[in-house]
Amino acid sequence: MVISIRDTILLHTGESLEEGARKIGVGWIELSLGREKEVYSPQGEKVILSSDRLPLWKNSSLKIFAVLLNNDFLQEWEKEREYILSAVELARELGIGVIRLDPLIREEGKEKKERIKEKIVDSLKRILDSINTDIKFGLENHGIMANDPYFLKDIVESVGDDRLGFTLDTANFYWSGKPLSQVYQIIEDLAPQTFHVHAKNIAYPPELREKPRPPGYEYSRYSASLYEGDIDMRKVVKTLHSAGYEGDLCIENESLHRYEEKGRVNILRKEVNYLKEILNNLP
Repeated sequence: MVISIRDTILLHTGESLEEGARKIGVGWIELSLGREKEVYSPQGEKVILSSDRLPLWKNSSLKIFAVLLNNDFLQEWEKEREYILSAVELARELGIGVIRLDPLIREEGKEKKERIKEKIVDSLKRILDSINTDIKFGLENHGIMANDPYFLKDIVESVGDDRLGFTLDTANFYWSGKPLSQVYQIIEDLAPQTFHVHAKNIAYPPELREKPRPPGYEYSRYSASLYEGDIDMRKVVKTLHSAGYEGDLCIENESLHRYEEKGRVNILRKEVNYLKEILNNLP
Protein backbone atom coordinates (compact mmCIF):
# COMPACT_ATOMS: atom_id res chain seq x y z
CA MET A 1 0.00 0.00 0.00
CA VAL A 2 1.03 3.60 -0.57
CA ILE A 3 -0.04 6.82 1.16
CA SER A 4 -1.70 9.54 -0.89
CA ILE A 5 -3.78 12.66 -0.25
CA ARG A 6 -6.66 14.44 -1.95
CA ASP A 7 -5.60 17.54 -3.87
CA THR A 8 -8.25 19.69 -2.17
CA ILE A 9 -7.09 18.62 1.30
CA LEU A 10 -3.47 19.39 0.49
CA LEU A 11 -4.41 22.91 -0.63
CA HIS A 12 -5.62 23.63 2.92
CA THR A 13 -1.95 24.03 3.83
CA GLY A 14 -1.73 27.23 1.77
CA GLU A 15 1.07 25.69 -0.29
CA SER A 16 1.22 24.43 -3.86
CA LEU A 17 0.44 20.74 -4.26
CA GLU A 18 4.09 19.89 -4.81
CA GLU A 19 5.36 21.95 -1.87
CA GLY A 20 2.59 20.82 0.47
CA ALA A 21 3.26 17.19 -0.40
CA ARG A 22 6.97 17.65 0.18
CA LYS A 23 6.37 19.18 3.59
CA ILE A 24 4.09 16.41 4.83
CA GLY A 25 6.16 13.61 3.28
CA VAL A 26 3.82 12.12 0.71
CA GLY A 27 4.45 11.38 -2.97
CA TRP A 28 0.99 10.47 -4.27
CA ILE A 29 -2.27 12.39 -4.68
CA GLU A 30 -5.82 11.92 -5.86
CA LEU A 31 -6.53 14.47 -8.61
CA SER A 32 -10.02 15.94 -9.00
CA LEU A 33 -11.35 16.28 -12.55
CA GLY A 34 -14.27 18.67 -13.02
CA ARG A 35 -17.07 18.23 -15.49
CA GLU A 36 -15.56 20.96 -17.67
CA LYS A 37 -12.17 19.17 -17.59
CA GLU A 38 -10.72 21.49 -14.96
CA VAL A 39 -7.90 20.14 -12.78
CA TYR A 40 -5.36 21.53 -10.34
CA SER A 41 -1.83 21.99 -11.62
CA PRO A 42 1.09 20.86 -9.42
CA GLN A 43 1.34 24.53 -8.40
CA GLY A 44 -2.26 24.46 -7.15
CA GLU A 45 -3.83 26.55 -9.89
CA LYS A 46 -7.03 25.51 -11.66
CA VAL A 47 -6.39 24.82 -15.35
CA ILE A 48 -8.41 23.28 -18.14
CA LEU A 49 -7.11 19.85 -19.07
CA SER A 50 -5.54 19.77 -22.54
CA SER A 51 -2.61 18.09 -24.26
CA ASP A 52 -0.34 21.07 -23.62
CA ARG A 53 -1.15 20.95 -19.90
CA LEU A 54 -0.24 17.28 -19.43
CA PRO A 55 3.53 17.97 -19.15
CA LEU A 56 2.75 19.90 -15.95
CA TRP A 57 1.92 16.55 -14.36
CA LYS A 58 4.23 14.34 -16.41
CA ASN A 59 7.20 16.37 -15.16
CA SER A 60 5.98 16.72 -11.58
CA SER A 61 7.59 15.12 -8.55
CA LEU A 62 4.07 14.11 -7.47
CA LYS A 63 2.42 10.96 -8.80
CA ILE A 64 -1.33 10.60 -9.26
CA PHE A 65 -2.82 7.41 -7.85
CA ALA A 66 -6.48 8.08 -8.71
CA VAL A 67 -8.76 10.51 -10.52
CA LEU A 68 -11.80 11.78 -8.61
CA LEU A 69 -15.05 12.46 -10.48
CA ASN A 70 -18.29 14.13 -9.36
CA ASN A 71 -20.81 12.03 -11.24
CA ASP A 72 -24.52 12.39 -11.85
CA PHE A 73 -25.80 9.00 -12.93
CA LEU A 74 -29.42 10.16 -13.10
CA GLN A 75 -28.78 12.24 -16.21
CA GLU A 76 -28.47 10.85 -19.75
CA TRP A 77 -25.86 8.11 -19.75
CA GLU A 78 -24.14 9.52 -22.87
CA LYS A 79 -23.25 12.72 -21.01
CA GLU A 80 -21.82 10.77 -18.11
CA ARG A 81 -19.89 8.57 -20.52
CA GLU A 82 -18.15 11.61 -21.99
CA TYR A 83 -17.17 12.78 -18.51
CA ILE A 84 -15.83 9.35 -17.52
CA LEU A 85 -14.07 8.98 -20.86
CA SER A 86 -12.18 12.24 -20.23
CA ALA A 87 -10.92 10.70 -16.97
CA VAL A 88 -9.93 7.50 -18.76
CA GLU A 89 -7.94 9.50 -21.33
CA LEU A 90 -6.19 11.39 -18.52
CA ALA A 91 -5.45 8.16 -16.69
CA ARG A 92 -4.01 6.55 -19.83
CA GLU A 93 -1.71 9.52 -20.44
CA LEU A 94 -0.40 9.63 -16.87
CA GLY A 95 -0.41 5.93 -15.99
CA ILE A 96 -3.19 6.22 -13.39
CA GLY A 97 -4.89 2.97 -12.41
CA VAL A 98 -8.10 3.99 -10.62
CA ILE A 99 -11.02 6.35 -11.20
CA ARG A 100 -13.26 7.23 -8.26
CA LEU A 101 -16.96 7.28 -9.19
CA ASP A 102 -19.56 9.13 -7.14
CA PRO A 103 -23.02 7.56 -6.70
CA LEU A 104 -24.20 10.50 -4.57
CA ILE A 105 -27.83 11.36 -5.34
CA ARG A 106 -28.12 15.12 -4.97
CA GLU A 107 -31.92 15.13 -4.90
CA GLU A 108 -32.58 12.12 -2.72
CA GLY A 109 -36.23 11.44 -2.04
CA LYS A 110 -37.57 12.43 -5.47
CA GLU A 111 -37.41 8.86 -6.75
CA LYS A 112 -37.65 5.50 -5.06
CA LYS A 113 -34.42 3.82 -4.07
CA GLU A 114 -34.88 0.79 -6.33
CA ARG A 115 -35.56 3.00 -9.35
CA ILE A 116 -32.44 5.06 -8.64
CA LYS A 117 -30.36 1.90 -8.33
CA GLU A 118 -31.73 0.63 -11.65
CA LYS A 119 -30.76 3.91 -13.35
CA ILE A 120 -27.23 3.78 -11.97
CA VAL A 121 -26.79 0.13 -12.98
CA ASP A 122 -28.12 0.77 -16.48
CA SER A 123 -25.83 3.80 -16.95
CA LEU A 124 -22.74 2.01 -15.67
CA LYS A 125 -23.38 -1.05 -17.82
CA ARG A 126 -23.71 1.09 -20.95
CA ILE A 127 -20.69 3.20 -20.09
CA LEU A 128 -18.31 0.37 -19.15
CA ASP A 129 -19.37 -1.75 -22.13
CA SER A 130 -18.45 1.16 -24.40
CA ILE A 131 -14.99 1.85 -22.93
CA ASN A 132 -12.02 -0.39 -23.72
CA THR A 133 -9.69 -0.05 -20.74
CA ASP A 134 -8.21 -2.06 -17.88
CA ILE A 135 -8.45 0.93 -15.54
CA LYS A 136 -10.42 0.20 -12.35
CA PHE A 137 -13.49 2.15 -11.24
CA GLY A 138 -14.30 2.57 -7.55
CA LEU A 139 -17.81 3.57 -6.42
CA GLU A 140 -17.54 5.49 -3.17
CA ASN A 141 -19.84 5.11 -0.19
CA HIS A 142 -20.89 8.76 -0.42
CA GLY A 143 -24.26 10.24 0.56
CA ILE A 144 -27.18 8.64 2.34
CA MET A 145 -28.18 5.96 -0.18
CA ALA A 146 -24.65 4.91 -1.07
CA ASN A 147 -23.75 4.41 2.60
CA ASP A 148 -26.14 1.50 2.54
CA PRO A 149 -23.67 -1.33 1.80
CA TYR A 150 -26.43 -3.46 0.25
CA PHE A 151 -27.25 -0.64 -2.18
CA LEU A 152 -23.58 -0.36 -3.17
CA LYS A 153 -23.00 -4.11 -3.47
CA ASP A 154 -26.18 -4.58 -5.51
CA ILE A 155 -24.93 -2.01 -8.02
CA VAL A 156 -21.52 -3.65 -8.42
CA GLU A 157 -22.96 -7.17 -8.62
CA SER A 158 -25.72 -6.13 -11.05
CA VAL A 159 -23.25 -4.40 -13.38
CA GLY A 160 -21.10 -7.53 -13.29
CA ASP A 161 -17.87 -5.99 -14.57
CA ASP A 162 -14.59 -6.91 -12.86
CA ARG A 163 -13.33 -3.37 -13.40
CA LEU A 164 -16.02 -2.00 -11.08
CA GLY A 165 -15.49 -2.13 -7.33
CA PHE A 166 -15.35 0.31 -4.44
CA THR A 167 -13.65 3.45 -3.28
CA LEU A 168 -13.91 2.70 0.43
CA ASP A 169 -14.28 5.77 2.63
CA THR A 170 -13.30 4.65 6.11
CA ALA A 171 -15.50 7.20 7.92
CA ASN A 172 -18.59 7.64 5.74
CA PHE A 173 -20.45 4.59 7.05
CA TYR A 174 -19.89 5.98 10.55
CA TRP A 175 -20.97 9.43 9.32
CA SER A 176 -24.23 7.89 8.06
CA GLY A 177 -25.21 6.88 11.58
CA LYS A 178 -24.07 3.27 11.80
CA PRO A 179 -22.63 1.96 15.10
CA LEU A 180 -18.85 1.66 15.18
CA SER A 181 -18.85 -2.15 15.44
CA GLN A 182 -21.02 -2.38 12.32
CA VAL A 183 -18.60 -0.13 10.41
CA TYR A 184 -15.80 -2.67 10.87
CA GLN A 185 -18.07 -5.47 9.62
CA ILE A 186 -18.96 -3.51 6.48
CA ILE A 187 -15.33 -2.66 5.73
CA GLU A 188 -14.39 -6.32 6.02
CA ASP A 189 -17.21 -7.24 3.65
CA LEU A 190 -16.25 -4.68 0.99
CA ALA A 191 -12.46 -5.00 1.26
CA PRO A 192 -12.03 -7.78 -1.37
CA GLN A 193 -13.57 -5.55 -4.07
CA THR A 194 -11.92 -2.29 -2.97
CA PHE A 195 -9.65 -0.49 -5.46
CA HIS A 196 -9.10 2.84 -3.69
CA VAL A 197 -9.45 4.13 -0.10
CA HIS A 198 -10.33 7.52 1.37
CA ALA A 199 -8.82 7.55 4.85
CA LYS A 200 -10.61 9.77 7.35
CA ASN A 201 -11.99 9.60 10.87
CA ILE A 202 -14.62 10.88 13.31
CA ALA A 203 -14.45 11.21 17.11
CA TYR A 204 -17.87 10.98 18.73
CA PRO A 205 -18.46 11.05 22.50
CA PRO A 206 -18.17 7.49 23.90
CA GLU A 207 -21.90 7.24 24.58
CA LEU A 208 -22.71 7.79 20.88
CA ARG A 209 -20.29 5.32 19.31
CA GLU A 210 -22.57 2.30 19.33
CA LYS A 211 -25.86 4.17 18.99
CA PRO A 212 -27.62 4.94 15.68
CA ARG A 213 -27.35 8.66 14.84
CA PRO A 214 -28.89 10.90 12.18
CA PRO A 215 -26.73 11.00 9.03
CA GLY A 216 -23.99 13.61 9.33
CA TYR A 217 -24.68 14.20 13.02
CA GLU A 218 -22.59 17.27 14.01
CA TYR A 219 -19.92 16.20 11.56
CA SER A 220 -18.24 19.60 11.42
CA ARG A 221 -17.74 19.37 15.18
CA TYR A 222 -16.68 15.74 15.46
CA SER A 223 -14.66 15.10 12.28
CA ALA A 224 -11.13 14.20 13.35
CA SER A 225 -7.59 13.40 12.28
CA LEU A 226 -6.80 9.76 11.57
CA TYR A 227 -4.86 9.32 14.80
CA GLU A 228 -7.57 10.92 16.99
CA GLY A 229 -10.82 9.37 15.79
CA ASP A 230 -12.88 6.42 16.99
CA ILE A 231 -12.16 4.23 13.96
CA ASP A 232 -9.10 2.10 14.65
CA MET A 233 -7.06 2.63 11.48
CA ARG A 234 -4.71 -0.19 12.44
CA LYS A 235 -7.66 -2.55 12.39
CA VAL A 236 -8.93 -1.14 9.08
CA VAL A 237 -5.54 -1.38 7.35
CA LYS A 238 -5.02 -4.91 8.66
CA THR A 239 -8.44 -5.88 7.26
CA LEU A 240 -7.56 -4.41 3.86
CA HIS A 241 -4.16 -6.11 3.89
CA SER A 242 -5.72 -9.48 4.73
CA ALA A 243 -8.08 -9.06 1.76
CA GLY A 244 -5.13 -8.54 -0.57
CA TYR A 245 -5.56 -4.80 -1.03
CA GLU A 246 -2.49 -3.18 -2.61
CA GLY A 247 -3.82 0.30 -3.39
CA ASP A 248 -3.50 3.62 -1.64
CA LEU A 249 -4.62 5.12 1.65
CA CYS A 250 -5.75 8.57 0.53
CA ILE A 251 -5.85 11.11 3.35
CA GLU A 252 -9.08 13.11 3.45
CA ASN A 253 -8.92 15.06 6.72
CA GLU A 254 -12.13 17.10 6.91
CA SER A 255 -11.37 18.61 10.32
CA LEU A 256 -8.70 21.03 9.06
CA HIS A 257 -11.15 23.95 8.97
CA ARG A 258 -10.97 24.06 12.77
CA TYR A 259 -7.23 24.81 12.74
CA GLU A 260 -5.13 27.75 11.64
CA GLU A 261 -3.42 27.34 8.29
CA LYS A 262 0.07 27.26 9.78
CA GLY A 263 -0.82 24.22 11.92
CA ARG A 264 -2.37 22.14 9.15
CA VAL A 265 0.95 20.98 7.71
CA ASN A 266 1.88 19.50 11.08
CA ILE A 267 -1.46 17.72 11.39
CA LEU A 268 -1.18 16.19 7.92
CA ARG A 269 2.45 15.24 8.52
CA LYS A 270 1.37 13.43 11.70
CA GLU A 271 -1.27 11.57 9.71
CA VAL A 272 1.28 10.51 7.11
CA ASN A 273 3.66 9.29 9.81
CA TYR A 274 0.82 7.53 11.59
CA LEU A 275 -0.08 5.61 8.43
CA LYS A 276 3.58 4.84 7.71
CA GLU A 277 3.93 3.35 11.18
CA ILE A 278 0.86 1.18 10.60
CA LEU A 279 2.12 -0.02 7.22
CA ASN A 280 5.59 -0.73 8.58
CA ASN A 281 4.11 -3.04 11.20
CA LEU A 282 1.87 -5.12 8.98
CA PRO A 283 2.49 -8.87 9.26
